[in-house]
Amino acid sequence: MKSRRTLVLTPEQVQMFPRRCLGKKPSDLIFTAPEGGAWHSGVFHAHRWKPALNAAGLAGLTERPRIHDLRHTHASLITGKVPLPVIQARLGHESITTTVDRYGAPLGVFGRRSSCSRPQV
Repeated sequence: MKSRRTLVLTPEQVQMFPRRCLGKKPSDLIFTAPEGGAWHSGVFHAHRWKPALNAAGLAGLTERPRIHDLRHTHASLITGKVPLPVIQARLGHESITTTVDRYGAPLGVFGRRSSCSRPQV
């Protein structure tokens, strides 16, 4: 997976940047955890994700999605509207075949067949 990604931002998010970047060096983080510093997945999961899931459960949500499920949801929502190379870049796939294998089927684009899917002769 690529470590650098291109983000698509709303106009409102773009307006945040001058204020968030004020006085920061190029190597500084722009979006930090509430205490400052980097977000750590365990802390985020315990203090943000789980409370959000619990609140959603109280409101009637029966599923308990993983954070990674948001990635697939995003990809499936843009499939059909956005070219596969753009989806590849947004998701950070090194190879377009990864993108095609995972998200090409709704578009009628099919990637490699696994050895499990070969018909028996």
